[in-house]
Amino acid sequence: MAIDQLRYGLLMICILQLPVVIDSVISHSYGREFYVGFLNSDGFPTIPHLIITSMDMPASVNIINKRTQQSLEYNIEAYNYTTIILNRDDENKVSGISNHIFYIQSNQNIIVNSYGLSTSSSDALLALPTSLLGQEYIVATYTPANTSSLLIMATVDTTQLTITFVNDTVYKGQIYNKNHLLTVQINRFEAFYLEIDQDLTGTIVHSNYNVAVIGGNKCAKIEIGTLGCDALMEQFLPIIHLGQNYIPSPMSERSAKYILRIVAAYDNTTLMTQITASSPVLSKGEFRQLILNRHELPMIRCDKPCMTVYYEQGGQADSKSADPFMILLPALEHFDSSHTITVPSTVQSYNLTNNKLIITAQGDRKPYLLLNNAPITGASWQGLEGYDSIVYRIAEIALPVGISAVTVNITNGVCGVIQYGFAADPLAGYGLLGGLQVNHTPTFIPKIVQHPVSASIIMGSPLILECNGTSLPSSNIQWLKDGNMIENYPNITLDEFSYQYSRISIQQTTLQDQGLYQCRYTNNVGMAVSNNASIAIWVVPKVVNSPANATVRVGSTISLYCDATGIPQPVIIWQKFNPEIKNTSTSEMLSIFNATVADSGTYRCVFTNAAGTTYSYQSTIVVYTDPIVKINTTLVMMPIGQALDLQCSGSSNPSPTMISWKLNETLITNPSYSFSQIRTNENSITSHLRVNSTMQENAGIYQCTISNSFSSTNSSNIIVVIQEYPWSVENPQVHNINANSISISWLPPAFDGYSPITKYTIQLFDNANNIINNSCQSTLINDNCVITSTSTTYDNLSPYTQYYLRIWATNNIGNSGIVELSVRTNESAPVGAINNFLAAGYNSTSIKIEWSLPASPNGVIAYRLYQWAVNRPINQSATTGMLIYDGSETATYSYNLHENFNYYYQVLPYNIKYGFIGMASNIVNASTHEDIPSSYPQNMTALNVTATTISLTWQPLNFLDRNGVIIYYTVKYNSTLRNDSGIEQISGSTMSITLSNLIPYTTYNITIAASTSAGRGPESPIQFVTTKQSEPRLYPQNLNASAISATSILLMWQPISQIDRNGIIISYMITYNSTTWNDNGIAYANSSAISKILNNLIPYTTYNITIKAATKVGYGPQSPIIILKTFQSAPAQSPVIQNISLIGSNSIQIKWQNASSANVTWSIPVLSERNGVITGYKIRYFLHDRQNTTFVVNVGNVLQYVLWNLIPLRNYSVQVAASTSVGFGPYSQSTLYQTHPAVAPNIVRSPQSIIVTAGSDITLECRATGDPIPTVRWVKNNQTASTVYPQVVSPGYGKLFIQYSNTADNGSYQCQFTNIKGSIFSDPAVIAVVDKNTTGNCLGDILNDMRWPKTVQSNMAIVNCPTSVRGNATRLCKTGFNGLPIWDQVDTTGCQSPTFTAISTLQNKLAEEGVNASNGVMSQLDRVTTNKTLYGGDILVAVGLLAKINQVTQVVSEASLTKFLKIQSNLVNPQNREAWQFADKFCQSQADDQMSIMQILEMYASKLSSNTSSGKTTIQSSNIAVSVLQISNVSNSDIAFADASQLSTYVQLSVPRKIIQNHQFQKLVAVSYETLHNIMPRNLTQSTGSAATINLCTSWQATSGQCGWSTVGCWLGTESSATHTVCYCNHTATFTSLSQIRQLEKIPLRLEVIVYIGCSLACLFLAITIIFYIYYWKQLRHIYRFININLFLSLLVANIIVISGLTQPVSNSESTCAAVATVLHVVILMAFGWNLCQNIYLLSIMMNDTYYKILLKRLVPGMFVGIILATLHTVAITIGSAGINTYIQNNACWLNNNPMIVLVFVLLMLTILVGTIWVMRIARLHVNDRINFNLGSKNYEHSWIRSQIRKAVAMVLLLALCWTFFLVFVALDQIALQYLFAIFSFVQGLYIFVFHGVREIWYNVRLQKKDLSKKSGEKISTTNLNTPATKPSLACHENEYQFDDGENPYTEID
Repeated sequence: MAIDQLRYGLLMICILQLPVVIDSVISHSYGREFYVGFLNSDGFPTIPHLIITSMDMPASVNIINKRTQQSLEYNIEAYNYTTIILNRDDENKVSGISNHIFYIQSNQNIIVNSYGLSTSSSDALLALPTSLLGQEYIVATYTPANTSSLLIMATVDTTQLTITFVNDTVYKGQIYNKNHLLTVQINRFEAFYLEIDQDLTGTIVHSNYNVAVIGGNKCAKIEIGTLGCDALMEQFLPIIHLGQNYIPSPMSERSAKYILRIVAAYDNTTLMTQITASSPVLSKGEFRQLILNRHELPMIRCDKPCMTVYYEQGGQADSKSADPFMILLPALEHFDSSHTITVPSTVQSYNLTNNKLIITAQGDRKPYLLLNNAPITGASWQGLEGYDSIVYRIAEIALPVGISAVTVNITNGVCGVIQYGFAADPLAGYGLLGGLQVNHTPTFIPKIVQHPVSASIIMGSPLILECNGTSLPSSNIQWLKDGNMIENYPNITLDEFSYQYSRISIQQTTLQDQGLYQCRYTNNVGMAVSNNASIAIWVVPKVVNSPANATVRVGSTISLYCDATGIPQPVIIWQKFNPEIKNTSTSEMLSIFNATVADSGTYRCVFTNAAGTTYSYQSTIVVYTDPIVKINTTLVMMPIGQALDLQCSGSSNPSPTMISWKLNETLITNPSYSFSQIRTNENSITSHLRVNSTMQENAGIYQCTISNSFSSTNSSNIIVVIQEYPWSVENPQVHNINANSISISWLPPAFDGYSPITKYTIQLFDNANNIINNSCQSTLINDNCVITSTSTTYDNLSPYTQYYLRIWATNNIGNSGIVELSVRTNESAPVGAINNFLAAGYNSTSIKIEWSLPASPNGVIAYRLYQWAVNRPINQSATTGMLIYDGSETATYSYNLHENFNYYYQVLPYNIKYGFIGMASNIVNASTHEDIPSSYPQNMTALNVTATTISLTWQPLNFLDRNGVIIYYTVKYNSTLRNDSGIEQISGSTMSITLSNLIPYTTYNITIAASTSAGRGPESPIQFVTTKQSEPRLYPQNLNASAISATSILLMWQPISQIDRNGIIISYMITYNSTTWNDNGIAYANSSAISKILNNLIPYTTYNITIKAATKVGYGPQSPIIILKTFQSAPAQSPVIQNISLIGSNSIQIKWQNASSANVTWSIPVLSERNGVITGYKIRYFLHDRQNTTFVVNVGNVLQYVLWNLIPLRNYSVQVAASTSVGFGPYSQSTLYQTHPAVAPNIVRSPQSIIVTAGSDITLECRATGDPIPTVRWVKNNQTASTVYPQVVSPGYGKLFIQYSNTADNGSYQCQFTNIKGSIFSDPAVIAVVDKNTTGNCLGDILNDMRWPKTVQSNMAIVNCPTSVRGNATRLCKTGFNGLPIWDQVDTTGCQSPTFTAISTLQNKLAEEGVNASNGVMSQLDRVTTNKTLYGGDILVAVGLLAKINQVTQVVSEASLTKFLKIQSNLVNPQNREAWQFADKFCQSQADDQMSIMQILEMYASKLSSNTSSGKTTIQSSNIAVSVLQISNVSNSDIAFADASQLSTYVQLSVPRKIIQNHQFQKLVAVSYETLHNIMPRNLTQSTGSAATINLCTSWQATSGQCGWSTVGCWLGTESSATHTVCYCNHTATFTSLSQIRQLEKIPLRLEVIVYIGCSLACLFLAITIIFYIYYWKQLRHIYRFININLFLSLLVANIIVISGLTQPVSNSESTCAAVATVLHVVILMAFGWNLCQNIYLLSIMMNDTYYKILLKRLVPGMFVGIILATLHTVAITIGSAGINTYIQNNACWLNNNPMIVLVFVLLMLTILVGTIWVMRIARLHVNDRINFNLGSKNYEHSWIRSQIRKAVAMVLLLALCWTFFLVFVALDQIALQYLFAIFSFVQGLYIFVFHGVREIWYNVRLQKKDLSKKSGEKISTTNLNTPATKPSLACHENEYQFDDGENPYTEID
């Protein structure tokens, strides 16, 4: 607790010491971001207009209609305006949440006015920029004649609105008032609209974020009851920006009283006016209304901010024809030094010609007031003395159409303006605030200063989290847990102006308190959320499972398990008490294998984690042995019914306690068993099991079980078999079946009852189940069938008879069960003829025949039926008749016979199976009946008599076809087209008829048939007859007319339906007329026409048109009249200039403005010459003496326009032309005028120099005069000042703001004023910003039109994107190579241009419409990406849309691919390089599975559908070429692709045929990029090890997490050269490129200090040793020492190069660096070579073998020449083929990490090293042999030999380790490896100095002295010591020395 209090106290001190210096800022009514909406105007409908005015800079304006999501862009020149006419659908008309708002952004300051215009009702308002919005408003409307309106627009998501109504207000059925507040939540770009029939004045709107509020009335009468109802609208200032002092500004044109409403913004507001003595006190939202005379101009003052609204009355209040309007009055605090006023030309189209401006200013400022840079003259001024004794002047002046500027040309001079206009007739009027400025405290979004800290807490302990932030206004602080707001934790919050501290505490934590915590700061500007603080709750282990007790047998495995919960996861330790505690295991499962009695004991688990330790319950383990069991038999065969006796015995330790018996694994408890048990000794027992009479259930497997107190043991199985009756025979079958015999066979029983089968018995039965005594073959008994085999045969059976058989088996116990089966004998010929044979007539053409079976069918039989038409001879056979039936049925019919005719029949039966024929039947006969007529009446004729009648005649039937007496005739007629039909019946004696009432010109189908008493006969063939024509019954249908030009109309119609034509249409007649111009006519069209063009009509004229059709008989009825107007045409006549000074009906008047502008006015052409509705005008003007240079301005539908940028004192010709919607008419005659002379700019005020501390705000101002008024441009350090500086610029004036200054703002600032006369700079203002705290920070910077604040090293700076661009940009303050902070590049991934914000919604359009929308989306993408510098967020939107287009497209055309390629080319333009940085934009997105941009293009191109015969299509853009090749055309050969585009990439590609066939590829898509390398990341740069140009074979891996260039699977071909690079890849890459990385940044290898120290000391030791050798050369001259000198010299040179030349690339040329690397390469290998020489020489001395001496002489020259040649060969090949950069690294003068180069060096070094070790091995073997051989030799010889071996081993180890570490540390650049190299280098030098330097010299000096002191009689056998026998040379051969005392280390040993 004391610690918490201390932290709290320190925090308080820190907050109190923070400087609270926040200056106010000035905001104006112009800006760069606006939210605009329109109120409902249904009462008197108005057309919404937006008027956008630019200031002194050209403005690029983007307007987004949030209702339609349409984005519009406008480029407005400086001091110009544009008018946007909107749709009434954009008005808000329905109460509730709406998206009917407009979002406006601009790159420069603009003024936005909203107008609602009509000829009968108008009003306007000044739109406020977002810098003037707030959170709390008071509203003013008026008592409505037609509803009041309130519109609230949100600028931030989750905006919470709270609305307080003064009176009861009903919304959605609920009543809201002061006690019941209305709350609504809306998001950004949404609005809440309320429309209600009551006055809303005094309504209070509160929001948690800034909102824009507009109020008004659909229509109001001011005063109530006056004539003139008008729409009111005004945008309100938030309460925080309201003023306290107001001066009314009534119109001078009116005489009626005007009205003021003063609304209190705070409670207890005291209101004072100069016309009333009382000073009422108002509550918040309460208002006072003043109705004043025109001459009454009282000053109004509130002691707290309030709002004053000015109302004008309707026309009935005075003689003026004007409608009411309302204006928000500017407070004195809102007056500004300059105002820009726009009167749009469009107001004149609504007769609003009286446009005025009311100016209010202090009286002493009046002389300095300028209108368009000229003093105001001719105005009538009124005076007013305010409360502060200051006199104010008010004047009203007329405003021209266009832009006007009002300025106060004096320091601190300000004025207020309101603008209004009205029409004389009809009634209309508008009024709006002209402009204002607000001095207010700045706001800024919250920023987290101190983030909550992660912690781990033991559950139950307290937790405290703290957060510190800054914001203005103060933030609402909320704490979040896992993203959700928490409210149940104690929270302490301190607020000190812009700094807020918050702390939450938890006294006793639980698991629910674990999670991610954040603090969230929110104010009306924005929101900030802290980093996540991860709180982990630790829990003391809790035992879940303790180990269980266990009793097991010896040799078993014991498994004990325990576990526990806890956080973090507990660690487990097993303990055993025996009796001491012993740790046995650390896992949850303890296993003891092959348990013994010694493993018995007590066990437990110990659980430990960071929160504590817990113990489990103890477990007891017991180990025991099993009983041993014996039985006397294993198999017993027992006949059923006999007695059974079984015996079992056993023993165990502990002794057995019981014996039990089991049968088939079931314990025997049946009382039919008897048991006996005898204990033979202490550990043995015997048992008997008895059964007196066995049954089948006694058979089975018996076991006895002997048990002790711990276990039991089962005996072996005793199998008891009970013999019984056999089972039945199996698979009985009958075969060889014929008519009189059968054969039977079967299988023996599956179970013989454990007794063999003795015989089989078969019995034969008939259908009546009677036994047939019939012997079978091989029977043992006559008249029966008893056999021993399994088959037999029965004979003498009846044909086709059913028999039944019974079979059973017999064994010694008895008979088996009986098996039954049946069989039928085969068939034979039938016996006897058929019975009951009959035949009878059935009808006139058929006879029925039937019969029954013969007496003995003897099988399945069929019948053949024969028929004769006459009697046959008595001896004729049946088959001579006609066979009419062959089948098994006994009845049939004979069909198609002659009527009333006699027929004869006979039947012959036969066997179906074998065809045996039976006896023929007797012959029978029968006759047929009569029938209906068989034909139709003959020779029918039909004749069309009229359009509605047809006459028919016919002849009777042939006599033979009548088949009886004809009773009547039937006539049928029908028309299928007209659905007209009928039937007529005529007497059989009548032969004609007339059909009437038929349809004209219709074809009828007519038939006739005859009938007898038996029925009606067939119909005659159809006769087709068509009635005659008549006039059409109807007119042509669906007559449609459309104007196709000003003089032509296209008529289209549908033909009359066939049923209504009544004949053949031969023509159409069209009539047209115009009553207006008395123009009429008739046109004809042929019968096949369905359209007609009427020409030579009058433009813009209404015509009445009809049409009718005709057959040859005449015309039908006329169609209804259709009315249509022809198109407009260009005006036939232009305005005519008659007199420049005279303004007539067709004249132009020019009014002078200033030296470079003129105001041109004209009148509308006469009605007869307009040819339509006049939609606009254009002005053509040119210098009178330069008519070839013409300027044309389209000015819209206005009657005056100001021409700007004219040349002073020059003559101009001006012409005007009018236009309709079709086009422009002719120009008027030229009017000549002359401009005034110009005046050059003159500086009257320059900006002032200043020195400030960092964080201060700076304001710079400048002014100039001139004619024309000069434009201003701010310049910093001779460059245009960045847009990051807010600027106020107007003609002749400029102001620049530097907010929260830093060192980036240091510099010289000037204003440059320019007009046509010239340009001038102001005096420079030097700005010096002093910042004393820059250590560890990146200083402020201005880059990419963004202002970067000073930022702590390793932190990320976040700033707003450039003006008009949404989002934030980031920039890291990183650590440079020198450890100092430096700025990283700018990341604009969070920045999104307005145009891309708008088109991002096209994703939804693509999702809904699919490929149908892709073409339009690509057009928009092309437009917004062409020649544009994009931001990172723009790239993401564009790539997302391209991916969506690819997703919805299945087939791609060449045109689509061309457009797609153009867009991608725009995106990868090098000018967008910064936009591609960061966020892995070239990579595949794993979150939404989106491909990289290269993959998208490849996939899209692969869908190309091409019809080219070559199969190859190539499409190219400015920097990308795509080729698509159809594989099928080249499937039998390798694919060879060469980039033939104009990109000159020279890329050639080859794909082997086998790969194509294996993978069944169909297309090859090859993409060539010319500029991709300029924008793609180069992740391989750091790893190449080269210093300049490198050719790498890489593939782009786009997968998220592995994104970048990769050399995996690709390698450089040996065919590569300096001009060509050949790559091979063993995979098919999604995108493969040959990436040529040029001029990679060379970061030198940085050696640590220890390397310099270690190598320097080594050099010192080596140098001293070499000096020793040289100094004592005469005494030491010998080949061994010569080898040593060369070895030491090589090491010395190597160490010198390492510390002086290894890092040369920083300063030296590449060739010098390559030379250094080559020398170092050689000397290291030479050192290893000299070391090998050293060992060979020692070996030769030890062995005294001339072979090794010769080897040494021959090896050394060859080895060193080989080293030098191998090195130079490597250098030459590498540098010659791939460049010098491929040989050396990019960070050091050493070999490149290329495996081939390193391998050459390492292999050579290893070869020498292996040779050295081999020589040492041989030397050691020979030394051991020599020591063993010369056991009696002196010990000093052995010692010397061992010392040489040890020295050789040490030298080899030091060489290998030292230079191996060198190779590795240079390759990996690791500090630890540098330390190891430095240490071994030092040890190597020290070793050589001690053992080869000091000791060598000491030995030789000592030997020399000893030699001089010897007696002269002692003989020395040696070669002269000072004159060697052979001069030392590189051959390293030896000089031989022999010393008798043996101390010479170079003495040869025999």
